[in-house]
Amino acid sequence: NLETLRDEISNTLSEKVGMPVEIRGKVFWKFSLVPRVVLSDVVIKSKDWAKHQDGINIKLIEARLNLISLLGSNTSIKDIILINPIVYLEKNINGDISLGLKPETELSDADNPPSKFPIDIDFGIDSILMENPKLVYITPDSIENYKAKKITLTHKKLDDFIEYSGKIYLNDQDYSFAISISQLDEKRGVYPLNIAIVNKFSPLIINVALDKANLIPTDFSIRGKINDARTLFKNIGIGIPKISPMRVDIVGILGQKKLTLKKLSILFDNSDIKLSGSYSWKHNKPYISLNIKSEKFNLYEVFPETYGYWQRPNRELYVFKNAPLYSESWDDIDFDLMINSKKFVFYRDMYVENTEIKTSLNNSSLSIMADTGFANGRVLAGLQAHDSKGVAIVRAATTAKGISIGKILEGVREKNFISGLPVDLDLYVEGQGRDMSELMGSLYGPLQVRSSGSGTALPDASEYIYGRDFLTSVRHNIHDMLTINNKYDKVAISCAVVNLKLRNGRIETNKGVVLQMRDVNMRAVGFVDLGKETLHISLASTPVRGIRLSISGNILNAMEFSGNLAEPDIKLNNRSIITRTATTTGLGMLVLAPFTGGLSIAAGVGVGFLAGDLLNNWLSDDKPCETALKDGVSEEGGDPEFMNRSLDELTGEIIK
Repeated sequence: NLETLRDEISNTLSEKVGMPVEIRGKVFWKFSLVPRVVLSDVVIKSKDWAKHQDGINIKLIEARLNLISLLGSNTSIKDIILINPIVYLEKNINGDISLGLKPETELSDADNPPSKFPIDIDFGIDSILMENPKLVYITPDSIENYKAKKITLTHKKLDDFIEYSGKIYLNDQDYSFAISISQLDEKRGVYPLNIAIVNKFSPLIINVALDKANLIPTDFSIRGKINDARTLFKNIGIGIPKISPMRVDIVGILGQKKLTLKKLSILFDNSDIKLSGSYSWKHNKPYISLNIKSEKFNLYEVFPETYGYWQRPNRELYVFKNAPLYSESWDDIDFDLMINSKKFVFYRDMYVENTEIKTSLNNSSLSIMADTGFANGRVLAGLQAHDSKGVAIVRAATTAKGISIGKILEGVREKNFISGLPVDLDLYVEGQGRDMSELMGSLYGPLQVRSSGSGTALPDASEYIYGRDFLTSVRHNIHDMLTINNKYDKVAISCAVVNLKLRNGRIETNKGVVLQMRDVNMRAVGFVDLGKETLHISLASTPVRGIRLSISGNILNAMEFSGNLAEPDIKLNNRSIITRTATTTGLGMLVLAPFTGGLSIAAGVGVGFLAGDLLNNWLSDDKPCETALKDGVSEEGGDPEFMNRSLDELTGEIIK
């Protein structure tokens, strides 16, 4: 009676999976020494509240039967092939899952001693093969889809362990795995669990101890090599940047409402990072403590696509707009973070060294202190902030000593522009806002940069300062400012000054930015508005000592930036430097380093933003650095009281 066998198959499947199985389609039989049955349109129902009542739908099942059992009264399935299975797994707002095993009678603790094995899904089948499986995971907020080309699964049970093993075939990767569950360790009171994952000859070993009472992991370790982390995470629905192959070594302990990370070590070819810390949820809100250490970390080596090709999106670009601060959530968690790094390479050959950063968030108050070596100098920075009804109130300061401009240019591989020229920097700002745009538009505070030594303009800088073509003869005639060797290629730089004040996120300058040489000065005039993300700045090289040259208003060379802060327009009156300015390796990209977009360039048009009277004032000033320090910023009646205090006093309140 084939219909009787049909019922036997259905009942056997229901018993093995622990859920009612319905065979809606036809049943085909293939009788031999290894009899087979083919089932079509097999369904496992979801719970009544689920949107998809057919929780599991399998287009075709081919099962190989045990001949002896088939002749008896209890049909046994040896292995099974599932063609195009689709699983709809739903989760409602109460956290209930739409698919579940049949409930079993619960025994009291006295009648329920610890099992030999914590989990034993003995599906009574030697192996399962799934072709083109698909999982649709549905929550109240999202729908996620997962699929594979093929999955194989086998089950093996011995006296002291149970093993599940198989292989997952994805579109471009395949993963072999083995899950081994050992019998109860009476002395430790745990079940040892071992998971091995192999991809491209790179094993990843996971060891977990499951508590015998609740099967919660008490300690765990993960060791091995991950060749392609992005693909691995992509397969579980998490998008991350491309990461170089890495070796991981992780050891952790899970206690009473506390996760302790004893060690997390990640090694790349020439980079490393080590973490330790804990996450506790014992009290009213979670607390995180994290320590990060690194001997050397090269951002490009670890994330090789960091500086890859960037395609501009079809929308207006911004620097700060719509960037949230989340200050209203600062009271939801407390944390302490400590970072120690010997060397961190963040762009080309540019790096910071011997860095220490301390960050803490406690009762909605955020504190950050940083101390690092950069470009032959030292940088100290601090930030204090707190939340007030969703508004971040911020004070920040930075002080730097001996930062070499030449060293910075070398770091971006501009080795023929400026050498030396160490500078000191002091900055103090106060502001508030609900997001970054509002915060930047509210900033008040002074900024001062002063050279603490001399420097040299090298050939590329000399060509910009003095120009080319018919100006070459003029440059050669101004020889008293040139060095003895290669006199037409090197120019001494006496000093540099930036003296500015932020008012409502806007910086304006007429005399506050200058680079002084013996016969030629570099000046800047204009404004930058951080809140509105606009700018209009002109940089020009102007001759002194009574020299009068006529190119677009007595300017030897000029550059004008205007428009959107993220995508400024640039105008040049010297066509010879366009290529160098527009390339990603040239000075222009260094000048535009804070910006996120590209340039539009117009050459030979002159710079109308620089007025003739202003240029005449520049030409008559023999001491522009002193002028910038003395008259670079003006006093205004509406300034906050702190704007009249010394920078040393202000920065000292934050950096201690």
